[in-house]
Amino acid sequence: MEYLSITIKNLDKKRIKQFKQLFSSFENEFSRMYKSQIKFEGEESKRWAYFFICELSDNSNVDVLKSIKSMTSDLKEYIIRTELMELTPESFLKKVPHKTGMTIIEHVNVQEEYLIDFQNIMINNNTPAMKYIIEKKDWCNEFIALETKNILYHDATFKSWNQIHLVDMAAYGIFRYKKDFNDGLRLVDAPSFKTNFKDLSKIRKFTYKFKSKLI
Repeated sequence: MEYLSITIKNLDKKRIKQFKQLFSSFENEFSRMYKSQIKFEGEESKRWAYFFICELSDNSNVDVLKSIKSMTSDLKEYIIRTELMELTPESFLKKVPHKTGMTIIEHVNVQEEYLIDFQNIMINNNTPAMKYIIEKKDWCNEFIALETKNILYHDATFKSWNQIHLVDMAAYGIFRYKKDFNDGLRLVDAPSFKTNFKDLSKIRKFTYKFKSKLI
């Protein structure tokens, strides 16, 4: 399964309308547009303004994808990156019924030589911990981890990334995250929260980490 994601600079109202019309072609079960709100951290000083993500479920999307490429080429001055992505294995977790909270969007840059190590940490540690939180706790509704498969366009004046994570959660979950994540790690005999994220800090950096709003 492939996903199309577009990270966008600031837009005026006319351009926002154009992009929404463009993205309306992808009205399926997973098609979303977000607006950035608060920056938590990140190496890139220039902010993104809008983020679009959509599942490319079958060949019926091929013509629409061609249209996306054509129109985004015309609007290239507003785009930071257009890319095709794939899920980190088992990392599309969603609570049913789903309640929408705030969404944390992370653009993560993993050192190329550690991509397999990072994926293994996600599969064996982080995803099981998030699965525990989503299933057993009441503050997190969704966790999606995506990996860059093919970069269609990237504005070279912006720093890069190769992973995007989306976490939909209640705001108070920030205060419960460390304890609950650590409990989830223990259930799968993974390293502690401190050790796990110390290992991650050696091989990845956040290009962006923003509180965002679904629009």
